Amino acid sequence: MSATIPSGQVDAGRQPLFHLASIRTLWPIAIVFAALVGTVYFGTQVQASDDMIRIATSTAVSKSLAPQIRSTQYRSEREQGYATITGIAANLTDKPIKNVEALVEFFDRDGSFVKSESALIDLPMLRAGEDSPFTVQARDMPSIRAYRVRFRELLGASIPSTDR
Repeated sequence: MSATIPSGQVDAGRQPLFHLASIRTLWPIAIVFAALVGTVYFGTQVQASDDMIRIATSTAVSKSLAPQIRSTQYRSEREQGYATITGIAANLTDKPIKNVEALVEFFDRDGSFVKSESALIDLPMLRAGEDSPFTVQARDMPSIRAYRVRFRELLGASIPSTDR
C-alpha cells in the first residue's frame, strides 16, 4: 500500500524535477536562448538585398521608339535559396498592352550575364495609364550581384521601357 502525502509536503524518496524558484530564474535565460537560436537560423536564411545592385534600364533604342512601360518601386530579396525581384509596371501609352512579361536578367560581379527569369505581371491587360505589380522569382546563385528588369510580350518581342 502507498501512503498518502499531505499537500504541500514532498516525499523524501522522490524529489521534484524543478523547484518553483529555479523555474522563475531560468525562464529569462530560455527566452534569450530562443531569440538567439531564431536569429542565427533566420539570419542564415535571409540575406540583405544590399548586395544585389539594380542596373538602370532604358530599352528605347531611338527617339522613334518611345518607352511604353515605366518600371518603379523595385525591391530585391534573397531568401531560402531564391532571389525575388518585385516592382510596379506602368503603361505609358494610350492603348492597352496584353500579356506583359517582366524579364529579369542577373549578372555577376564583373557584369557578365549569369541567367534570366521571367513572369507575367499581375494584370493580364495593362490599360492606358494603369499600374500593375510584378514579381519574378529565380533560384539564387552566389555569383549573382546585379539585376536588370526589362519587359516583353509573352514569349515574344521586347517592349521599349524605362525606369526613369
